[in-house]
Amino acid sequence: TTGFAYMLVSTTCFTFMAAISKIIGARASTEEKLFWRSLISVIFAVSSHRLQRPWGSAGGQKRLAGWPQRPGLLFLRGLCGHVALLAYLESIERLPLAVAVFLGKIHPMAAALLSWLFLGEPLRGSRLAAILVSLCGVALIGRPAPGDLTDATLSGVLLALFAGVLSGAAYCCVRALGRGGESELWLLLSLPMVSLPFCAPAALQAVVCQPGRGPDIWLWFS
Repeated sequence: TTGFAYMLVSTTCFTFMAAISKIIGARASTEEKLFWRSLISVIFAVSSHRLQRPWGSAGGQKRLAGWPQRPGLLFLRGLCGHVALLAYLESIERLPLAVAVFLGKIHPMAAALLSWLFLGEPLRGSRLAAILVSLCGVALIGRPAPGDLTDATLSGVLLALFAGVLSGAAYCCVRALGRGGESELWLLLSLPMVSLPFCAPAALQAVVCQPGRGPDIWLWFS
């Protein structure tokens, strides 16, 4: 039950993020949006970890959950998530929001197939049926019209599908890392710590070269 609640909260927040990205639109680049998202993610993750497990506790116990056990796989998880988010945010700019969200929701199917291929997890018929039913539910809620897909650029459609596949790959990395006992903190930081250095130049350029932007855009970023 707790897992389903976390999934519901995560999906809701991710949908809000997509809507906010659509509202900001061309006033900020995709890299700048991802930079501020990553920065806020790092602040929340580290703050939450410090509240749960104080640093520098008596007896010289853990600091920042120790060093990561599998840095290579953490980097791969971060890279997959980074490229997936870039593609997803870019597809939102090129497609109607309902269409972009619908196409991006192939990640459960991608995760199920990739976990079967690389992690040896069983791919039962019931799981495939559940994935197809969930996709039908997304289609009913979003109701993307056929005309939307016809009018949308091919690049936007391909970006949304690509984002869904890479999101599934990122989830498989998380599963493998979790099995290996990797700290939750490093799992949370793997994505923003990859995104920040890639997106920092675009964000810095926007702050320096576009100082006259209205305060509303900073409200959406926060």
